[in-house]
Order: sequence, then structure tokens, then C-alpha cells
Amino acid sequence: MAHSFGGIVVAQALASPSPDARLAGILDSTAGALFLGTPFHGSLAVQQAGYIDDAAEAFGFPASGALPDRLTPGSEGVAQLKDDFNKLALDRNWDIACFFQQLR
Repeated sequence: MAHSFGGIVVAQALASPSPDARLAGILDSTAGALFLGTPFHGSLAVQQAGYIDDAAEAFGFPASGALPDRLTPGSEGVAQLKDDFNKLALDRNWDIACFFQQLR
């Protein structure tokens, strides 16, 4: 289960193979995913995503700038993440259900 920017991180981690041994087996161990309030079409809160990159770097993780790119509406990063995750879901035969509010 992931919320907001965390959903972008989880989708990226699942959809992109990683050479990092600490992450080995996560995809095969995943039975499902629930994304709540995840901005899969981008978000105007791109600046806050930069803060998350800064925090990750402070804890010893490399800051790649990928999260802000994945949140810029209309960016190649947003489109690529959706394509990668959809391909993964099709390859794994996952069911996808989408719910969203229509009122402000």
C-alpha cells in the first residue's frame, strides 16, 4: 500500500529491475498493490518531490532526480512510468481497478 509520492516510488521500484541486491525478490513477493492518491498523471507539487530526493540523499541513498521528473505533468518521465507499470501488469496478468473522485 502506498500513498501520494510514495506510490510513484513503489510503482517505479516494481516496474524497473534493480541491480541492488537489497531489492532482489520484492517483485516476485508482491501479491498486489494499492495506490492511494498517487499522482500518476503528474502533480503541481514537484518542488516537494525535490525535498524527498534531498531526504533520501541525507540517509545515504543516491538522489537521481527521477521522482521530480515522474511528477512533472506531461513529462517523459510520467509517460514512461505509466508505460512501464502497465507492461508489468500485463506481463504478470494483474487485475487493475481505478477509482477517482470527480468533485473538487
